[in-house]
Amino acid sequence: MICKILLSAILLLPAIAAAMGLLLAVKTGAWRDIGAWYARSTAVFLASIPMTLLGLPVVAIALPFRISDPNSVVPFTQYPGSWMFVRLPAWAQPWDNPVDGLLGDRRGWWNDYCVTNYGKACDAFYSMWQWAAIRNSANYWSRITVGLDASRCTAQLLAFGKRWQFLCATRDDGRKFYLLEGLVPYPNSTHALEFRFGQKIALDDNRDPAQPLADRMLGCVYRFRPWKAI
Repeated sequence: MICKILLSAILLLPAIAAAMGLLLAVKTGAWRDIGAWYARSTAVFLASIPMTLLGLPVVAIALPFRISDPNSVVPFTQYPGSWMFVRLPAWAQPWDNPVDGLLGDRRGWWNDYCVTNYGKACDAFYSMWQWAAIRNSANYWSRITVGLDASRCTAQLLAFGKRWQFLCATRDDGRKFYLLEGLVPYPNSTHALEFRFGQKIALDDNRDPAQPLADRMLGCVYRFRPWKAI
């Protein structure tokens, strides 16, 4: 029963994206761009499923071999405590987090969340596993391996409406990447319908090539939230 529910959920997202893409293609006539957007974003999404599932045991096995950098210790920017850059070993790189490491964000929000909800700090085994295997699953793979270097791209707006937009980023080698996103508030409500499918592109994202690679990379997103708090 659980497997059927998961399979239905997995198939539902590509179906929703396909329906949105079809409507957009009919409206704009940009069949080639929308076909390319749907093919790549859905392929990455489907590939992410086994990567995520494989990460559940891999992260647990890799955590005892994690690599800490004592020279990176800094105070959290918004909460009490301190952050340190902790990485998974090289053989578990696809599930590593090249920006935040295993201890969560530098603000300290994740540490505060762990203490409040798990009774453990962010450096506890379970907290690190949750961060790397569940909340940010296959982060290196999704950010770096299938990511897009923002410093090599020029973004443009292909189509837009009152609450949505369809973006394209052209890389210096001519390859194109796309994002369809929207946020549609419900009348007299504090919630909205949110959708984001594709590369995490922004029109004003002009990053310096001198920045570290991990800071320049734009990951992929494949998300549909019918009841998002705003």
